[in-house]
Amino acid sequence: MRVKNDHSLSEEFGQQCVSDGNKLNQSTIYYHSQSFKELGLIETIRNEQLKHATIFLQSEIVKKHYADFPQYNTLLQLAEEGATICTPPNFRCNNGQGASVRPVCDLVPSAIHARLSQEQLIGDSIIVPQQVLKDAASAAGLEFHVSELSWVFKPGDAKSNLLGRLVDDYTNSAGGGINGDDTMAAIVQMYGDVSNPQLLDLCQAYLASIDPQGQDPVTIATEDVGRAYRRVKVRPKDCLLLVLNLPPIDGFPPLYSIGLSGRFGYCGAGHIWAVAARALQWRFDLECSAILSTARGKIYVDDLTFFPRASQAPRLISFWAGICNELCGVNARQEEKAHVGPVTPSIGWVFSQPDDRVYVSEKGFLSLVACFFDLFPL
Repeated sequence: MRVKNDHSLSEEFGQQCVSDGNKLNQSTIYYHSQSFKELGLIETIRNEQLKHATIFLQSEIVKKHYADFPQYNTLLQLAEEGATICTPPNFRCNNGQGASVRPVCDLVPSAIHARLSQEQLIGDSIIVPQQVLKDAASAAGLEFHVSELSWVFKPGDAKSNLLGRLVDDYTNSAGGGINGDDTMAAIVQMYGDVSNPQLLDLCQAYLASIDPQGQDPVTIATEDVGRAYRRVKVRPKDCLLLVLNLPPIDGFPPLYSIGLSGRFGYCGAGHIWAVAARALQWRFDLECSAILSTARGKIYVDDLTFFPRASQAPRLISFWAGICNELCGVNARQEEKAHVGPVTPSIGWVFSQPDDRVYVSEKGFLSLVACFFDLFPL
């Protein structure tokens, strides 16, 4: 099925859906295109975020349970208004001029189709014909910036048959990228720095949880927040800085994807998400104190590790599951990635309670091998 012209979708074409779940839904693209024309660019983005509000940070929960959190105002702003995308000084939007898809995208069309299909389905992005966005931005007197898709090597990643992960590359784009070393100061000032726990921090937390009487053995628990960066929506106007140029797809005109939330590839995404991560850890630690538990949560990006005693583990795991879904939105806690027991992997290491040992995990070993070949290519 082909598009009748290069720049627009006819109503007849737009009403025909692709049944294959790994391909884009044409009627949804047509719906967004019509909305841009009827409601305008910013209002369409805002409506799409509201329509899928359950996948983002929940402002009512922030007000109810996080008023004493040190970064309360920042957390509430993220939940209500969305994140600000910082750009380098003297940055200028390219408005799609000179943007071209990198050849790397031609190697992973099935992975790209699957990801775009999922994003479109859950409201994580808006996908429209390129000319529709250009016309809508021109009518509103707004600018937008187009970046490109790429991927990073990730050993053992089951999500890709190429052992990699698709990323939004905001460094390489026509006219310069929104990522830049000179933007980090503004990002840190706005959202705070990122300080992830190291192996020594986890070992110290484990030792602090040991029952001196030997009656209540330590249990090792790890949890994961699904789609963590994307749990924070972006301010509607700033979404126009997160436009991606998509590779050619049969049956469609040239397309853009407009990101509605934090992106793995934007240099400030980790700092933005870290505000929510610190909030979760803060509330989790309050619960630990309330039940006189020596366990304390350690969050590495989106992975929580803690060492409760066996008698307290069920309550703390249940509490974490509740606050994770409550603050971060529906299905935020990835139950299938949760581990609890005497032997549990965490941040590339495996903690073994029975023999008080820590050793490198299979995934961590693969990462070390990949790093070696990056440094010393054959």
